[in-house]
Amino acid sequence: MSFQKYKENFKQFFLAQIETHLRSPLDKSPTAKQNQPYNVIEQSKSKTAGEFSRILDEFKIPLPTYEDFKKYVQEPNSIGTYMQSLLKEILPEILNEDKTALSQKLIDAINHQNKDNYKKMVERANNAPQLIAKLFIQAIVIGYSQQMLDSLNENDKLSWFNKEAAEFTFITNYVTIDGLSESVQKPIILDQEQLILSIDSLKNIYNETNSITDDLERAQMFLAINPLKALEAYLRAVELALEDENFDKLSNEQLQLLYKILNEDIFLIKYGQLLETRIEYFKSYIELDKTNPKNPEVNQAVKNLLSTVQKLKENGDISTGDLPRITQYLKDTTTLINNPDSKDAFNQHNSNIKDAIGKNRRWGPIVGGILLCIAGALLAAAAIAITVLTFGVSSPLTLPTAAVGGIMTAAGIAMTAGVAVGLAATAGIGIGVSSKAGIFAHRAAKGPIANAMEEVSSSIEKSMKQV
Repeated sequence: MSFQKYKENFKQFFLAQIETHLRSPLDKSPTAKQNQPYNVIEQSKSKTAGEFSRILDEFKIPLPTYEDFKKYVQEPNSIGTYMQSLLKEILPEILNEDKTALSQKLIDAINHQNKDNYKKMVERANNAPQLIAKLFIQAIVIGYSQQMLDSLNENDKLSWFNKEAAEFTFITNYVTIDGLSESVQKPIILDQEQLILSIDSLKNIYNETNSITDDLERAQMFLAINPLKALEAYLRAVELALEDENFDKLSNEQLQLLYKILNEDIFLIKYGQLLETRIEYFKSYIELDKTNPKNPEVNQAVKNLLSTVQKLKENGDISTGDLPRITQYLKDTTTLINNPDSKDAFNQHNSNIKDAIGKNRRWGPIVGGILLCIAGALLAAAAIAITVLTFGVSSPLTLPTAAVGGIMTAAGIAMTAGVAVGLAATAGIGIGVSSKAGIFAHRAAKGPIANAMEEVSSSIEKSMKQV
């Protein structure tokens, strides 16, 4: 049978039978399968949404023989390309029109036993229906591999497990709402010598044995047996390295070594999409930390931003979905620190302050407040001597933001020289947050500094009503 004919058969069968599969009642017989649809849906509601990726384990699809499968895959030399060609045929029918969720037909089938099934599954997926759709697509890839394995004789099973199963497992991690990522829709050719260098580079960062070095040892062990499994173990080690509890333990020297890996490693460039959000965050974090401003108030303000953002992230106040926005704040702050005379950089920083303060997030006023502290510290550092001497004099001040008659504007908030000095001082003592009106309230702040902070707090309250 030609591959084109097989694709047509696969599409016709899948679309004709998938709703029946999802509607299957609970099988209580002694031979019932654990991953029958009823059980998987129940587990997806009560445990984690990820359980839904097993929804097609028992969906008996048409399969090619092992020999035909190898012929079908031979021309592109890529299981990812093969599976994408099958997915492309059925995705328009299993997703809604704008690809934000499963089609209504599939949702209705999921709700056949209980009208609240889908709703509860989406709740388990942090109210992200597109995640349920992606898990369903992932289930197609997982189920296909599992059923191919089950269909083979014992000798072929061993061959499949050592070769095809490893590639299936790898590409399953690269499912998108459009099928599979382009990075796995091509032959996966690994330079083993380069992978050895990558493993050693990451291993050199750590002075003692931990979960990261355990995965790196596993990667080294698999190199001669199954390079793809070695790559998986290496990428998992990088993922562990980016976990907050491991990242926070690194010295400055270790941070720089990790930064080099995140920036230059060929395998992260090719297959790092799963970690992209976290990689970009940590790169921007390290880049801002490297600026190390000479002015002590500016330097302290930057350190406060980094430590506070990291603490909010560790506490779960900043979610993975928030990271791209936080990453942009850190990148823009780095640009401003490196180019304090740039009007564009300062305008962008002001925009970020307003954006953060206006966000309906617990971290919004906290991060926005620290960004405002950085603005105040920079303004004070750039103009404090002139401002103190000329305050009240009509001569305009040369500042990165609009400054006339001793009044400076940042993020739509009018700041006198006293406020800028207060913000700079605040940056040096740290920030405590008790309410929107007391963003800069801190028991260590007294006198003129406290007054300055109160003035800014009042201005922020007014600004927030306008945002």
